Amino acid sequence: MKTRHERLNALAELNQAQRYLEIGVCDADTFDRVTVAHKVGVDPHFRFDPASRRGPDVELHALPSDAYFAALPDTTPPFDLIFLDGLHTYAQTLRDLHATFALSHARTIWLIDDTCPDSALSADPDMTSSIAAKRALGVPDRGWMGDVFKVVAAVHDTMPDLRLRTFANLGQTVVWRAPRDPFTPVWGRLDAIAALTYDDFVAHGHDVFARSRPEAIVAEVRETLSRTAP
Repeated sequence: MKTRHERLNALAELNQAQRYLEIGVCDADTFDRVTVAHKVGVDPHFRFDPASRRGPDVELHALPSDAYFAALPDTTPPFDLIFLDGLHTYAQTLRDLHATFALSHARTIWLIDDTCPDSALSADPDMTSSIAAKRALGVPDRGWMGDVFKVVAAVHDTMPDLRLRTFANLGQTVVWRAPRDPFTPVWGRLDAIAALTYDDFVAHGHDVFARSRPEAIVAEVRETLSRTAP
């Protein structure tokens, strides 16, 4: 499970996913490789012609995620697997997560991308300033993860009905419905979470983010889902 699509496909097997939603499709490198029967992709700027991939079981919506969610009818069936890889900011990704709660069920699994920034520059919520700073400092890696890591902190501290585990490498966090007992917030307030820095991520990278080996994550999700009726 070294790639995004391998991890998504492994998670899809755990709840026999039939409906998949991906926010932030870009060039469809991951989207095309997810083996779920019905797939929905949302991106305001596809790097391909979406008409070339649309079909009875493939929906592609060329618009921002906020607009997509706002336009959905109440009769939209829930999704089994949801991949959040849109704009790499805390505010947007948290909105996307909240919006998908109404499109989920007891066995839905989320995968949130870019939750483990590799430097303070990569964790800058402004992509332009992040890349400019790296260029000025001669940093060859221009990767940008933004401050999505704060979403994990928000889930940890404010959503006791959700459990989370983070893949030890590649920086992705799995979220699913399973009560946490005991529930022990670290910061306790959303304003404190919004103010977190890269240093806070480093300090709490293991306890809050619950970094685990892929096989351990799959085993835990499988075990908890086994206690939830399909």
